[in-house]
Amino acid sequence: MSWNNANERRKFEKYWENQEQMLKEAGASDSLIKELHEYDLHVHNRERAYIERTISLDEVLAQNGFRDEWAHNPLSLSDSSVFRVEMRPFEDSECWWLNEIKNESLLEALEALNEKQKELISLLVYENRSQKQVAKLWGISQQAISKQWNKICIILAQAKHRSDNKNC
Repeated sequence: MSWNNANERRKFEKYWENQEQMLKEAGASDSLIKELHEYDLHVHNRERAYIERTISLDEVLAQNGFRDEWAHNPLSLSDSSVFRVEMRPFEDSECWWLNEIKNESLLEALEALNEKQKELISLLVYENRSQKQVAKLWGISQQAISKQWNKICIILAQAKHRSDNKNC
């Protein structure tokens, strides 16, 4: 994702010109209009921060030195077949994302991971934490986190490869 700040800010200000006009016609005070504008600007800036700081799983894997042998990510959410239609309840709310996996081989591999490995996926992928942050949280070295992450990626890539071979 990318964010063209000048363009987005121009759109925001144009939108707000219309909003301001409508609020004045409705009889809103200048102080209320100013508060609403400041709030919307805050939301606009938070959206910008989110878009600028969100990275894809492929980027996370590349930053951590993992190269997928099969030229696709085992957890790729761009593949619509990965999403599960029916929901399967998982007791651990940290692993809510398991409900989204449709590929049975991948789901089996994920379910076979221990709780720490599932938690590591949640922290790195879905909470966008760095390996350094997780290492500090768990009280271990970043290298240990990296080794665990690489092991998980290999397990999931092998599951995806097995699934692809079944479909041939």
